[in-house]
Amino acid sequence: MKLDFFDRIFGRERKERSFLIDSDELRGWLEGQITSRKQEIYKGCSSLIDDIFLDLEEIKTATLDLEKLECPKEIPKKARKIVLTSKPAFVHGILDAISILKDKKPSGYDELKKFHEDLQVVVSSVGKVALSQGRYLPIAFGDEIEAIRRRSKKLFERSKELKERIGSDVSLFSKVLEKLDKMETKLKELKNINAEKSNLKEKLKRYSEERSDLEKETGSLYKTKEFKELTKTEEELKEARERLESVELEIYNHINPLKRSMKKFRRFAEVKGYGPEILKNIDEYMQNPVDCFLSDKDRNLENVLMAIKKAINLEDFKLKGRDRGKMLTRIESALKIDRDKLRQRHLKLNSLRENLLKRIESFSVTEKRKELERDLEHLGREMKTCEDELDKIGRKSENIEEDISQKRGGLERKLNDIEGYKINVNWKD
Repeated sequence: MKLDFFDRIFGRERKERSFLIDSDELRGWLEGQITSRKQEIYKGCSSLIDDIFLDLEEIKTATLDLEKLECPKEIPKKARKIVLTSKPAFVHGILDAISILKDKKPSGYDELKKFHEDLQVVVSSVGKVALSQGRYLPIAFGDEIEAIRRRSKKLFERSKELKERIGSDVSLFSKVLEKLDKMETKLKELKNINAEKSNLKEKLKRYSEERSDLEKETGSLYKTKEFKELTKTEEELKEARERLESVELEIYNHINPLKRSMKKFRRFAEVKGYGPEILKNIDEYMQNPVDCFLSDKDRNLENVLMAIKKAINLEDFKLKGRDRGKMLTRIESALKIDRDKLRQRHLKLNSLRENLLKRIESFSVTEKRKELERDLEHLGREMKTCEDELDKIGRKSENIEEDISQKRGGLERKLNDIEGYKINVNWKD
């Protein structure tokens, strides 16, 4: 499967070869092609390198011969001075430039590339010397300078030819190999992601099994006699709490309509110099009406309401007719409330609630149920984390697979840019 290097160089016809290669053999084939072509290129450039060194030697000889020549006497004095000044600089410049390649024949393809880089420096330096120090020398040494110029031009042409030969058969293979490197990097990344995905799936499976076991254990717990008693007690607790909330709502509904009246009376009482105790009682009832009502052993609410009623009746606390009637009606209604009965109901229900809570805590299955619920909740969070991570990795995997597919297409197109070949790759993932 080698390209015939010399057939291509010397123009002999070469038929296109078509073949299928497995992806795991592609790197070896490319590296083999690169190695063989480097060898062929190096061998094919042997005579060209000899010609380059011959050019260099002739430039050196012509330059040394120029160094020995005297400036012709017929050259005008002014021009003669310029020539005599320029010639040593030109000679030394040319000799220094070509000395870069002194005895530096390359021994292989990689050295050949470095040799060409040095040759380009030589050609550039010789050209610069010719344009600067050598610009006036043809006045006196036209034939000698022309000989150096012709040989330098030949050296430039050989440098161009060497550049073409160096990259002629290797660059395409090297570019394909670079694309293969990038694609294999992505394949390794995909492999690592798939391994991570597999680990997450295994972890998710393990969590699912653990959750199933916990659910079975929970189901067994629910079937026990003790748990049924616990459930019944919890229902009783729920009912007790609802009744307790109903009593507290009833208390709130009795006091809330009075808050506006108490607020107005507080401003009046403060101006009229009522004692701090009544102001304090009003403030407390306005902020926490239910708690104040339940803890009111000194009949503070009744005292506040009686004070408001008295002030209204004495017309000290003046209100508009309609507002006065409403306030008195609300006060009378509040005073008729059986406050002790409400407090007893609340006390009894609150006591029932506390007893039911203690009873619930006494069941051995209570702590076991809490433990199972904590474990299930923890597993739920872990499973959610795994699922989210799997989704994230899945999207990343799809992007990499798409990138790999594009890189494969680019690599195959680059493969078929290689002259004389129609190559198909059997990708083995």
